[in-house]
Amino acid sequence: MSKPSIECQYFEHVPKHSVAACRECRYAVWPDQIEGHLQKQHKVSYKEAEAVGQQVRSWAGLVQYPSELEVPTGAPKPVRQLRVSRHGSQYFEVQAPSQDGEGPEIVPVDGAAAWARTTIQEGERDEVNLWLERTQWLPYLVGMERPDLLACIEEPVAEPDARQEQQAEPAKRSIEGDEEDEAEDMDEEREELDEEMMDDIDEAIEVAEEELGQGEGPEPKKLSKIQKACLEFCIALLNHRITRREYDSPLVCALAVLGVKKDGWKGPEQYPPILSAVIKIARFMVVQKGLEMSGPEEDSGDETDNNLDDSAYESGPSQRRRPKGCLQLVQKMMDRFMIYYNTTTRGHVEWTNGDELLYKELHFSMAQFRGMVHGLASESRRLLTEELMFSSKAAPVPAVPWESIRDNLTDERPGWNFLKDHRTSMPVNGERWLFERVGESASIRSRFMKPGTQSGVDRQAVERYIDRVVEFREKLAVLMHMTGGQPARGPELLSVRHSNTVQGGHRNIFIEDGIVVFVTRYHKGYKVSGDVKIIHRYLPREVGELVVWYMWLVLPFQQRLEALVWEKEAVSSHMWLADPSGRKWTTDRLREALKRESRIAIG
Repeated sequence: MSKPSIECQYFEHVPKHSVAACRECRYAVWPDQIEGHLQKQHKVSYKEAEAVGQQVRSWAGLVQYPSELEVPTGAPKPVRQLRVSRHGSQYFEVQAPSQDGEGPEIVPVDGAAAWARTTIQEGERDEVNLWLERTQWLPYLVGMERPDLLACIEEPVAEPDARQEQQAEPAKRSIEGDEEDEAEDMDEEREELDEEMMDDIDEAIEVAEEELGQGEGPEPKKLSKIQKACLEFCIALLNHRITRREYDSPLVCALAVLGVKKDGWKGPEQYPPILSAVIKIARFMVVQKGLEMSGPEEDSGDETDNNLDDSAYESGPSQRRRPKGCLQLVQKMMDRFMIYYNTTTRGHVEWTNGDELLYKELHFSMAQFRGMVHGLASESRRLLTEELMFSSKAAPVPAVPWESIRDNLTDERPGWNFLKDHRTSMPVNGERWLFERVGESASIRSRFMKPGTQSGVDRQAVERYIDRVVEFREKLAVLMHMTGGQPARGPELLSVRHSNTVQGGHRNIFIEDGIVVFVTRYHKGYKVSGDVKIIHRYLPREVGELVVWYMWLVLPFQQRLEALVWEKEAVSSHMWLADPSGRKWTTDRLREALKRESRIAIG
């Protein structure tokens, strides 16, 4: 039996979609990215990767660019080679199995892959996570690839893989061939380390090269040369003086990498044991260094105690005195604040006739206010059911089964919410229900289709639909603001998320005893004080039903349309994320929505 060609060992040709799929990773790779993929993901030498790339690019009919890829329509089964989390990937419809027999279960195309972003993303300012605020891991590691960081801290195996052994020699030759590029990279890395550390690294490398191939003899009573060199390097890391910020220390940077996990960050429950282990090992090294210094050494005549001098324990540079004028200015500002807080201002709110409220130039009764809330709830329900879910008497919207909805407040998986709880039993699959309704109705389907276009979708019709979604979300924000008890400030309400996030590790919408509750932690003073104020707000059943309907049936359809038309790859967990047009949700926008709805109902 002949051995498969070198390119077939790594890639397989998928003629149906004209792509080359990596056999191990199980997704398509563009022809011009073959070499980079093999070197980065599979640690293949440059020469071998180049040979594979040349052979793969010679395959006939291979799609060269993302714009040439034809998105599958009505595929009979999921196409695993096309993932929604990669550049150029798109969402596509998967056909339901035939009614005659049981086909494969349909996999939602916007599942975990859409949430699992391999690149560490910069979080939103309202994602409250005191742990990440303290560690400052995110600003240091933003933009880096999680798989690369995890590979750095992966525990080495006892026996190397045979394939890696075979690749060792080609990889060495490749490194020698790229000596100039590697030298430039090393120069950049050397700029981050001081001269003393680089001397320790060079010494450790030299000693390691001398002792390679000598084998392991009887266990020495004293440290070997390579052990001493490693000890000196570790002591230099521990002895590094931090003058400006913590991340000037390479050791602190390494500790940040230890806090990374596949789907987020190691929290205060997982990370302290790791930090404790590092501290204990560091103490052992200091003790070992002390033992080495206490006894006579044959080859240590020129060694000094510079590595453990008292300068490492100095308090640092003295504090500069602030200018006297600055202190006087601060004191004057504080005095003005005290005058402001101690001055009684005249009131603007007045009650009259028992249930009539006077506020500046506004005058309305509580009956008018209740009518405004009921009218807004009724209009929001009509907009959601008729214009977003295409409800009719013949095809009503499935009811929310409040008794069968369960929630798990301790589940912190990214993208998870109560709809994904295994105990929750919904009457229909929300991931595909609206797609199926559109596909089954010729009149509804014709609204979104435009023959002759590349995608077959009428972009203007999709934009009109998204505009109606935006209108509904504005009304829903006003309803939640007014009916959830104590009205939330703009930054609080707009920070609400329907699903868990990677950075914050939390969501804000929960189900408690059949009641929708949104819990806010972010507030306008969080960045200054760092204190979290947890506030629970319970929604009436009429408003909570709108929230569940939107998350359950409309949101999956909305996300797929946005991915198809605007090529949005990232899935946001914000309840009020920015519109596809780029307009963001701000407190001013919320204020304008409140004014508009108030003028409509009260005048």
